[in-house]
Amino acid sequence: PDDPSRSVRNGIDITPEKSNVRTRVHEYGGGALTFGTTSSSEEVIFYSDFSCQRKKIMKLNKDNGDDNEPVPLTPDLENCQYRFADGVHDSTNDLLYVIREDHVDKPLSKDVVNEIVTVSTSTIDDEEEYHIQVVATGNDFYAAPRLSPDGTKLAYITWNHPNMPWDATELRVRSIVANNDEESASSSSHELIAGSDGDTSIIQPLWHPITGDLYYI
Repeated sequence: PDDPSRSVRNGIDITPEKSNVRTRVHEYGGGALTFGTTSSSEEVIFYSDFSCQRKKIMKLNKDNGDDNEPVPLTPDLENCQYRFADGVHDSTNDLLYVIREDHVDKPLSKDVVNEIVTVSTSTIDDEEEYHIQVVATGNDFYAAPRLSPDGTKLAYITWNHPNMPWDATELRVRSIVANNDEESASSSSHELIAGSDGDTSIIQPLWHPITGDLYYI
């Protein structure tokens, strides 16, 4: 109870005091924090810092002091032109699958591009070495990227204007093959699992951790 890092609700602050774990994706945010384990078995969190909207990685080792300081994984762009949300971590390949909202050279909201990308979670020192790759693109909105237990498939929700996600969405799956740059990132080329009628709202895709079956509502 005398620990100064504890809140009035007896919680413990993990991120630095002045940080604000919050994302501006889709304006109302959500999914700003992802838990993960690195390939070297270190427990980490990935979070969006509200002030700059950069994705950061932070180790959860209480005994490492300065080694626990957050490290940015994405570029520092003026006016928060990249925004990230709703991630899932691939610890085998040190990748974070995440929604990216791209405002670069897009002053009008109708021109903003939403995509699913991978962000390399290997810590870096040189901003020129940030690695971001698009894995799903072509539709207006994306949500809930979910990686299969064996890491070979990515399920996600997508939809287009004027639909809202409670009106009509699609559940699609693309294969994930290590070091394969040939498969198109276009959502139209990814397997359509549900929502082909254009009048069904598909939400909350989830892979069974043992059988690998895909479930959704």
